[in-house]
Amino acid sequence: MDQQHQAGDLNWRLSAHPITLLFFLGFRIGALLMYLFGVLFIRNFVLVFILTLLLLSADFYYLKNIAGRRLVGLRWWNEVNTATGDSHWVFESSDPNVRTINATDKRFFWLSLYATPALWIGLAVLAIVTLSSVIWLSLVAIALVLTITNTVAFSRCDRFGQASTFANRAFGGSLINNIAGGLLDSCERYHCRFNEMELQLSIPMSQRGQVGVYSTQEIASRPHYYFLIPNKHTNMASLTHCDYTVAWICALPLELAAAKAMLDKIHDPLPQPPTDHNIYTLGTVSGHNVIVACLPAGVYGTISASTVVSHITSTFPGVRFGLMVGIGGGVPGNAADIRLGDVVVSQPTGLSTGVIQYDYGKALYDGQFQRTGSLNKPPPVLLKAVSQMQSDCMTGKNPVNKIMTDILQSNHALGEQFSRPESDWLFKPTYLHKGGSLDCSGCDQKQLVNRAPRAAGEHYIHPGLIASGDQVIKDAKLRDSIAQEVGILCFEMEAAGLMDELPSLVIRGICDYCDSHKHKKWQGYAALTAAAYAKALLILVPKHHRAESMQDHTKRAGHWMIPFGRNPRFVGRQDVIAKVEQLIQQQDGNGLSKVAICGLGGVGKTQVALELAYRMRERDPERSIFWIPCTSDESVEQAYTSMTQILGMHDVKPAEAKDRIKGYLSKEHAGKWLLVFDNADDYRMWIRDSGDATTSVLRYFIPQSENGCILFTSRNRKLAVKLVNQHVIPVHSLDQRTAADMLKRSLIQSSLIYDSYETTLNLLDQLTYLPLAITQAAAYINENDIGLADYIALLQEQEPDVIELLSENFEDEGRYAAIQNPVASTWLISFQHIQQLNALAVEHLLFMACINPRDIPQSLLPQSPSQKKRVDALGLLKAYSFITEQTSDHSLYLHRLVHLATRNWMRQDQRFSLQTSKTAQLLWKALRDVVCNENRKLWRRYLPHALFLVGDNEFQNQQEDNAAKPLDQSQWMEAEEVGLQLLKAQKQILGLEHDNTLTSMHNLVITQMSQGKWEEAEEMNIQLLETQKQVLGLEHYKTLTSMHKMAIISKSLGKAEAAISLMAECVRLRKRYLHPDDPDTSRSTRTLNGWQGMSHLSTHSYIDDFSLETP
Repeated sequence: MDQQHQAGDLNWRLSAHPITLLFFLGFRIGALLMYLFGVLFIRNFVLVFILTLLLLSADFYYLKNIAGRRLVGLRWWNEVNTATGDSHWVFESSDPNVRTINATDKRFFWLSLYATPALWIGLAVLAIVTLSSVIWLSLVAIALVLTITNTVAFSRCDRFGQASTFANRAFGGSLINNIAGGLLDSCERYHCRFNEMELQLSIPMSQRGQVGVYSTQEIASRPHYYFLIPNKHTNMASLTHCDYTVAWICALPLELAAAKAMLDKIHDPLPQPPTDHNIYTLGTVSGHNVIVACLPAGVYGTISASTVVSHITSTFPGVRFGLMVGIGGGVPGNAADIRLGDVVVSQPTGLSTGVIQYDYGKALYDGQFQRTGSLNKPPPVLLKAVSQMQSDCMTGKNPVNKIMTDILQSNHALGEQFSRPESDWLFKPTYLHKGGSLDCSGCDQKQLVNRAPRAAGEHYIHPGLIASGDQVIKDAKLRDSIAQEVGILCFEMEAAGLMDELPSLVIRGICDYCDSHKHKKWQGYAALTAAAYAKALLILVPKHHRAESMQDHTKRAGHWMIPFGRNPRFVGRQDVIAKVEQLIQQQDGNGLSKVAICGLGGVGKTQVALELAYRMRERDPERSIFWIPCTSDESVEQAYTSMTQILGMHDVKPAEAKDRIKGYLSKEHAGKWLLVFDNADDYRMWIRDSGDATTSVLRYFIPQSENGCILFTSRNRKLAVKLVNQHVIPVHSLDQRTAADMLKRSLIQSSLIYDSYETTLNLLDQLTYLPLAITQAAAYINENDIGLADYIALLQEQEPDVIELLSENFEDEGRYAAIQNPVASTWLISFQHIQQLNALAVEHLLFMACINPRDIPQSLLPQSPSQKKRVDALGLLKAYSFITEQTSDHSLYLHRLVHLATRNWMRQDQRFSLQTSKTAQLLWKALRDVVCNENRKLWRRYLPHALFLVGDNEFQNQQEDNAAKPLDQSQWMEAEEVGLQLLKAQKQILGLEHDNTLTSMHNLVITQMSQGKWEEAEEMNIQLLETQKQVLGLEHYKTLTSMHKMAIISKSLGKAEAAISLMAECVRLRKRYLHPDDPDTSRSTRTLNGWQGMSHLSTHSYIDDFSLETP
């Protein structure tokens, strides 16, 4: 019975190319056998030498040119550039996704490839040991050179890991495995860069020496071989990150291909931090060391560009300026005769800096759109180079044409995709594209705009204004309406994201006219034109601009211990960072500098400190930077232990780490350093209690050095002042523009902020422009795929629902894993610190949480034991940014989110009802006092807080419950007096139909009923019921509640029939509009049944009934 063979077995019948395999193995084995036969039997050195050498040569040629290509899809050769005379190695591999390699052929190939040189090595050892055979050693040496050359070269061709896989399977033994692995490792000196979006193809023999770039469609048509080693590769081992001074940014793979074609030399890649996800091509252009980076495939726009540039500036601190090079949409018109293939360069005008973000601004009431803000100008050195280019063009010198010609002539493979198309059609703005074809072959040629002809292949350079935004413009009318307003020459999608991150010049080759006729025919040529202009521009930029950075790598790099990567969404805060940097520079070398930044939890203090650390690292690589999170004692201990390891201190016990670090940093040889204490909020962690002389607090471990600076971030301003004395910098909520920019960067669908600018501002206002709240809102919107208006609606729900929303956890790489992210949780941390420090501060906070959070007179607060204790309590609340004090009248403002979170804490701690009652008593007393003293000015200031309290639904329910409790006559009379005063003021200020006014009328009716003032209650309730019918409708539950009370009042006044009729109508409506099992419906039903079963109901009987049944 025949044995079943599996794919990959060393069986001749399983080969896909048996003839090729036969010759391949025949030449290899034949050379070995001829040598052995000659040594053992013939003893004729000349004859054996010639025959063996012929077989070795045949094996070398056949393996290199035929067997490798057919058996495993690999090939290699050496090319010579006929223009420069430079030679370079080229290695080629087939795509395994397109061409399937036979498993048996693979195994035969790699087994023979590695076994043959191993056998020749054995023969060489034998020739040395057997002295009589030393003469044969020369032949063995030739065999080793030829076989090892093929082994190394084909291993280098092995792009897809066949060598390692099949060597392991074929040999199995560890010794041979290590030899094979060593051969593969030795190949790493030949560097090869691969990019899925730019696949470099093999080319015919007639085009050898010309490396090309093909599109994906072309790759599909040439499935066998698809990449080459770049022919301009150079080993630049001496270069470091600081030596690269120019960032060349592209958005599309097509633009990246054009950029790579401009490189004079390609450098080895450099290591990157794990937080940097960019892929770089490093090289030289016109003498400048350049970083070429492309945006992620399919992810375009300003945010993507900003993220890429942020990583570039972090990884390459020597970068001085950027070039945003690629394609754009032109704006044809009288101002500039822009044609396809022309180049537009960003240049400042009288009203703009060169690039405007055309979709950023605010919608006005009359339907107009007002653009706000401005972006940074390009660096002066580039603008001066632009001027030089303009003057050269005026005198007939156009280096761009020569660069493009040289590139296309030396790279024939680029010709098809990057050559200049023939037709440049501009249709009238009102004429839309016709037909389903991608080109305009179906469009009416009569609708073309008549333009003066240009010389063949001629293109112009247009310095001017470029518009950047996150949407593609494909509407000629929209194009013209935006462009005519400020004189725009070109539209694109990325520049606005990098102008404020890195001083940059934008260069755009025009590939379409931003109309419905746009297609991709001109993209290649336009990308090449822009890239050629960028190269020509760099020729004019002085090389000495990188002199400083070239020396940086020779200096000692400082230590770096930062727990977070740089935040690509960081915006604004330039004033805060500038102040901190100024204070640090003032003290640098002149004594220890200590600075603190303070603000409400979630205001962004950690992010400011993080950005500052990265900027200081870029500016001063020699400075060591350490970060200590003070979120707990454990986190501090862990940070100090990590510092000892980084500084090379071994066998240090955790209890000794702080002392050792203090001693090290206090010495001069430690060099310059920055120590960041983040979240330094806990007073007891830093300041020793007066009666505790044994506890060692962190304050005593602060190092002292003229070369050091310490930055604290804290919610507690009081603690910050104690730690740094005077250098305390407050961090407030974001301004409107910065908050909108942050929201935009945080949203997946950044276009949401443009749907309605008023909606965006409304949301930001609801979030109090707090960075943490904005980030949390964006995370919720992203996760649930909702709009801004939907989130606003959620914020307008009942307070418990809003708190639940603000308690939603979310992922944030820039925050500590051990700390909960939500806004509500962040507030709780600060509140717990306040609880530990000052009980009176908590009392004041709870009182203010029950009234209107704005414009709180200090005279309204609960009485304090002394003025000093009040100052201390309010000072602590101000220190945590819970409240702010107005300088004009000393009134207090409680932060809106703090107000909301405090009320929620009282509910969860079962304190809300008790606290609102206490607040109401204090408020009524204060109102009565100002009424008695006829202080109308203070009355007007107290009134909004009384209105807020009585308008609270939970307080209303509490008042209804209190109606059943026995109160003495004086208490009811006091409540009625205050209620009448409130109602009078509400009618004057708010009007009769306002919800708060109706609530006060409802409360006053209950107060009068509780005193037995039925006539007054009837009069008030009639007015209330009629108003509610008009404003709320008959079916509203509040209207039906007033109807229920009206029936009870009528019954108490002896109007039994009218009362029963009215209660019956109330029951019918409640069953219809509410639910038969609703508690209010059941209550009215029980009351009606009781009345209908009794012939008489006294007033006393009513009071018992009222106390039980009033809803």
